[in-house]
Amino acid sequence: MAQRERFNRSLVKTLAYRFFVLMSDSAVVYFVTHRLDVTIWVVTFSTVTRTLLYLLYERFWNNIDWGRE
Repeated sequence: MAQRERFNRSLVKTLAYRFFVLMSDSAVVYFVTHRLDVTIWVVTFSTVTRTLLYLLYERFWNNIDWGRE
């Protein structure tokens, strides 16, 4: 029987991944705009929406046994 990840593991992986993406997005947006207010708004919106989407994606794949031994 295939092992499944617990929700807490998926959540921690999601948050760690989002932290690294947040840092890179911040650098890119600030480099392009040179405006801290725009950078904060774009990165906040992006982080919230992408984090939720990635968590749903992880949980979806957790229910698929394909590729597991």
